Amino acid sequence: MICRKKDKYLSYKFFLLPLLFFCSLSLWGQVESSYDLSKSKLTQPSGISSKYTYDPNSGMYIYTQTIEGYPINAPLVLSPKQFEAMVL
Repeated sequence: MICRKKDKYLSYKFFLLPLLFFCSLSLWGQVESSYDLSKSKLTQPSGISSKYTYDPNSGMYIYTQTIEGYPINAPLVLSPKQFEAMVL
């Protein structure tokens, strides 16, 4: 019985290895095709509001995005020089 289990395992092994090889070849051919993402344009949903606020205590600009008043990202804190470079 031990020989039969071993033979059964080997038959699966010799069946699966070529199958995996041919699947990898078919995937490799698909990798070569590409799509130019620079031509696609994503629009921001209308429910998201983005704004910059100036904090006079720290002297920093804070960028936040919210949906109906709930923040959806971590605030981005910019120095006045960074904010000016981004706006220009």
